[in-house]
Amino acid sequence: MPVLDLTFLGTFSVTLDGRPITKFRSANVRGLLVYLAMRGNRPAERERLATLFWPEEPEGVAKTNLRQALYHLRNTLDDKNADPPFLLVDRRSVVLNPAADVRVDVDRFLQAVEAGELEAAEGLFTGELLPGFVCDSADFEDWLRQEKETLNRLGLQALSDWGDQLIASNDWQKLLGLAQRQLGMEPWREIAHRQLMISLALSGDRSGALAQYDKCFEILERELGIEPTDETDGIYEQIATGVIAPIEEADDSAGKLPFPPTTFINRQAEISHIVQRLDRADSRVLTLTGPGGVGKTRLAIEVGRKFEKETGGQPIFVSLLGV
Repeated sequence: MPVLDLTFLGTFSVTLDGRPITKFRSANVRGLLVYLAMRGNRPAERERLATLFWPEEPEGVAKTNLRQALYHLRNTLDDKNADPPFLLVDRRSVVLNPAADVRVDVDRFLQAVEAGELEAAEGLFTGELLPGFVCDSADFEDWLRQEKETLNRLGLQALSDWGDQLIASNDWQKLLGLAQRQLGMEPWREIAHRQLMISLALSGDRSGALAQYDKCFEILERELGIEPTDETDGIYEQIATGVIAPIEEADDSAGKLPFPPTTFINRQAEISHIVQRLDRADSRVLTLTGPGGVGKTRLAIEVGRKFEKETGGQPIFVSLLGV
């Protein structure tokens, strides 16, 4: 079965069985492929396609242009020799053949977001939808602009959510790059500024974290005419006063639990189970094990907080970093 691979995020790329296809008859033929691929298994009415790509032409001319564009698209994809064909065309509609092996990166990204697979979604979101893509139809470009806005919102939200998970697992280095990537797309994205401030502070660059707040303030004022939110101001104050700092710089002599910079998510069942084990009379030592970077220290800190709240016990934090 032939494989048609379509890449629209960050670039426009079409390959047929690994062979790049670059020669399209016209911009509208390329746009027609994009539109059909973005619709997936939903048929597109031929009348709609004709008016979308040739809105200023008389109806008869627009329909003739569509027939020619479909002819050239099928030739470009060698569709007559494909088994099964990539396109299903009848007198009323056109659709990508669900039985054909057509792989669209946008579909894979949306599936990862829907499944909550944020790391996979981050890897698939390689850039905005079809940057610099132009067509001969203003109506098509209006449609494409709306699709771009929708996908960019989903992509940036997936990056932000993945950043929260990286905070929960203490992966400051990945968070650093992730936050910078968000700001490269939207310099005024305040949540990304907060994530970058946290990653810098917990990586030991306190001055860089404070300077990032100043950048955030300047960009928000210049681009949107607003000031940072209370949440961002709060992160700044916690960094400035040393509340948010690398664990090894925390006040170990007092045995205080380090202050968590964000809400802890998705591990409440584990916390409750560990607290119950600790509260047993025969429980003297409990060890959390796992690969580096999975969040053992952060989990232990949250357990300490819950244990103190529910049992009245006094947890003491002792960092073993560097020992």
